[in-house]
Amino acid sequence: LGSEGELKLTRAVDTFTHTVTYALGGRRGTVAERTQETVLRWTPPLKLAYELPDSAMGEGSMTVTTYTESGETVGEQSCPFTVYVPQSLVPRLSLAVTLENSGAAEAWGVAVKGKTRLRFDASVENSCGASVRECAFTFAGQTVKALQGVTEPVARAGSFAPLFTATDSRGRTASAALEEVTVYDYALPS
Repeated sequence: LGSEGELKLTRAVDTFTHTVTYALGGRRGTVAERTQETVLRWTPPLKLAYELPDSAMGEGSMTVTTYTESGETVGEQSCPFTVYVPQSLVPRLSLAVTLENSGAAEAWGVAVKGKTRLRFDASVENSCGASVRECAFTFAGQTVKALQGVTEPVARAGSFAPLFTATDSRGRTASAALEEVTVYDYALPS
């Protein structure tokens, strides 16, 4: 889809003309109408991907109707064609996170081991009719399978990048990562 292809027609009589149409799912269109050309260039429109919400490829039907010089129909012939959803059609993601501190850490404004949770809010814009099949937020060894939510208190110290990943119904995966968040070590005074 979205890439040009070539169609070759064979005329039995030089004065014959052809109308070429296509169908895929519930969508139909015309490639050429009453043409005498024997080589046609055609770009399957990206909107055909809406007919393939759960697959990266699909099969349609191409129909050639042949007419005499006076416009009478000579005959009609159909053949299948296969299209592929381009790799560029993946979910588009956005991600935002905020720190939620407890106890004394509330006033510190930084992430602290054992005291900080990350609240995340992600959004997914699906591509051409696909839907979200699965999604997950990952941070510092924790994974939460949701679009929005909050982690458990962070159990590791170090620098970690919040990461959100989504897979759509075509099996296409996209990720969105934010800048690393530094989680400071903390232990009760002894």
